[in-house]
Amino acid sequence: CFTSCNYNAFNMFPKKAFQIIMNQVDLLLLDINSLKFPPRLIAATMLYHYLPVQIPNISKADVLKATGSKLKDILTQNF
Repeated sequence: CFTSCNYNAFNMFPKKAFQIIMNQVDLLLLDINSLKFPPRLIAATMLYHYLPVQIPNISKADVLKATGSKLKDILTQNF
């Protein structure tokens, strides 16, 4: 869809929020221990902790629903 759609989904996400979240992901991935976590969980955790702060009309519950993650999975990870 990225090549055939009439819109670019990446332009719809606020640039500042994306940069902040990706900086945190980059820092986390520098630690070799991050390899024990599935990428899906890393992404969901970062979105859960940083997205509602950057975009107030998105709640933590919205992030959980969108990612399909459970709160216990996110809160019990020791990144």
